[in-house]
Amino acid sequence: MNKDFIKLAIKKLLLLLFIVAFVLLFSALFGSENQLIAVGLITGLIMFYNIDLGLDRKQAPFIIFGICFLMAIANIVSFYNVYLAILFNAVTIYLFMSLSTVHLAYKTYIPFALIYVFAQGMPINEGQILKRTLAFVVSGVALALLYAIKHRKLENGKTIKDIYNSVSISKETTVFNIKMALGLTISMFLTDFFTIEKGMWISVTVMSLTQPHFHMTKERIKHRFLGTVIGVICFLIMFNGLVPEQYLGFVIAILSYIYTFIQSYYIQIIFVTINSLNSAQGIFDTSYKSGAYRISFILLGILIVLFVVFIEKILDKNVKEYSDDEDVLTNT
Repeated sequence: MNKDFIKLAIKKLLLLLFIVAFVLLFSALFGSENQLIAVGLITGLIMFYNIDLGLDRKQAPFIIFGICFLMAIANIVSFYNVYLAILFNAVTIYLFMSLSTVHLAYKTYIPFALIYVFAQGMPINEGQILKRTLAFVVSGVALALLYAIKHRKLENGKTIKDIYNSVSISKETTVFNIKMALGLTISMFLTDFFTIEKGMWISVTVMSLTQPHFHMTKERIKHRFLGTVIGVICFLIMFNGLVPEQYLGFVIAILSYIYTFIQSYYIQIIFVTINSLNSAQGIFDTSYKSGAYRISFILLGILIVLFVVFIEKILDKNVKEYSDDEDVLTNT
């Protein structure tokens, strides 16, 4: 058992080092303003290597690249016109959700959602448009190539036509995709309209809390809020005297490594909060202010999710579970 744990520890350490190196290289090539896109990209590469999207193997690479290219266009539009961005965001999010939730239980929509949310949360100026576009294009090419090679023998995948024909307001996957599109569009609009620093914290909260079933959302809301509060407290203690400043970077690196072993969503949020607040230093005046903003953004994200659920309940059409929805209850 000790040998197995040591092997696992080494494997996770090597993976963490690879991810860090990948993000740094991507940032060096495309600029620090696109660094977080690399996080979504590496998430997609790891996920798509092990899991298939359930798409037709001939169409899948083109669909993946097309999604990334569409996200690039919508992302750039959002920086020019906040109102036009509402339409582009809603359409783009709904399309990539619909095309990546053939197997809803596998959560293969996450890489696309992360790339889009992170890009939206990192504003650019006109001189950075080319690099932002290239970051999306390269991400699309990398994901498409990996998927085409790894899943070249996949059979019985769904075509775009199959997915289009399966869309139904009475189908739980369709309702979930609409909820995600509505929630993220609202959070992105608020972030753009009020020019909110670190507004992507709101969108990430919405993405995480939006689940197919309300009981799953309720559990996540409870864990996310409590985990955030505890994470803020831990951060304030660590960064205000407990840990000498020269060792803070080392401590954060250790926490990032420990995080790879954590399975509990509640505990994960504590670690994510600490890391997020650390990355936000320099944006807010004090650690206390960044902590207050983090909690307020989480609360705003929760309110958006509850609003979307309220709309869902009003428009309830007796949503049914279909066999190709997979067992969404297995999601954690």
